[in-house]
Amino acid sequence: MEKEKLTGYQYRMSLILGFGYTGTCGLAYFATMFHALFVTATGFSEAQVGTMLSLAGICTVVSVLFGGVLADYVNPKRCLQFAYFANPILAMLVMFNIPSFPVMLVCYCALGLMCQMPKWCPMCKLISLSGTEGQQARLFSWYACFSAIGTFVITLIGSAIVARFSPQHGFKVIVALYSGILIISGILLTVFVKVPKENLEKTNDFTFGDILNIFKTPRLLLSFVAAAGIYITFFAMSYINPMLGDVFGMPLATMTLLATLTGSLCNAVVSPVVGTIADKIGSVLKLYVVLYIMAIGSCFLLTVIPWAPTMLAVAVVLLFLVAICQHGSYSIYPAILSEIKAPKKTLGTSTGLMSTCLSAPDVFVYAMAGSMLTKYGNGGYRYMLWFACGLMLLGFICTIALLRMKKKNNFGEA
Repeated sequence: MEKEKLTGYQYRMSLILGFGYTGTCGLAYFATMFHALFVTATGFSEAQVGTMLSLAGICTVVSVLFGGVLADYVNPKRCLQFAYFANPILAMLVMFNIPSFPVMLVCYCALGLMCQMPKWCPMCKLISLSGTEGQQARLFSWYACFSAIGTFVITLIGSAIVARFSPQHGFKVIVALYSGILIISGILLTVFVKVPKENLEKTNDFTFGDILNIFKTPRLLLSFVAAAGIYITFFAMSYINPMLGDVFGMPLATMTLLATLTGSLCNAVVSPVVGTIADKIGSVLKLYVVLYIMAIGSCFLLTVIPWAPTMLAVAVVLLFLVAICQHGSYSIYPAILSEIKAPKKTLGTSTGLMSTCLSAPDVFVYAMAGSMLTKYGNGGYRYMLWFACGLMLLGFICTIALLRMKKKNNFGEA
């Protein structure tokens, strides 16, 4: 596998797409990222906002799935241009003039659809088409790095805005900020980002019948589970942090600091390192084996070490190991499709199906976790982590199976 250095153009493209991701997520998940501000500024009840977030989440999952088909049927750059320009317009029209709850519900769900359907899978396909197989992991990881930096910086700015302005005024300023980022990203995308014609030509013969072939291809189905298994670290991290306080006695202020360090900052550092390693060893799957072992081992150890304040330092180390696996695996998972030689003409659809598999457990795991904590108290953390280990073990087995198929040269041609 070739190990070409990334070009200046590829870094610029990753930067533009990374900050574009910051803008789209800021608008699509505004009520999540700035929950208290959203409730105060809109005057909606917590129950109403909860309903809105639940329905918007469903719309987002659906949009990612169908966005994959869209990415194969339409030039991915055109899809991104629509997302980068249409979403700010809708967001400002709605957020600047708070409508009634039913109207806001429809508009927020529409925003979730418009932010994700023409954005995620088309973006992944554009990144993949812009580099060789030996560059895939680095391309995706640098995109993840830039998006993490953008998210961290804009979140800090947003927090300062919330502290300075009234809720209603601060709400509008933050919406305008994210909208501006997205519009600027759209302009830069239009001017500087090009879709390689020679690669795009390989995708022009896509038909909807090709979708069925995906489900007849074992390596693709295995790759979906391999990517989804380690994504459960996001679920694990959601509860390991509060577990440090409930079980190991960590102060709330320290927990908040750790959440920041293991979030965007960790992502910004880990992603490019992991991408470089994956391309250097010539395999995302081989690196996934290491990440799986780290993640499963760390989560399991958290359930068997003594739950006492004296073991807090050990628990923090294990937390960081899981965070490394979380961000490292997520930043490069689309590159798996290149390694297993997924057909380029269905690359968007394959990405959509893979991404849907990643987020599918979210439908039930958090509700299950809440029930476990209610029923077993702190003991529920142990059952949750065991469950996470079980799902990761399934993904680990699929990863090993893919490596064996690769060793037998059973992937065929892209």
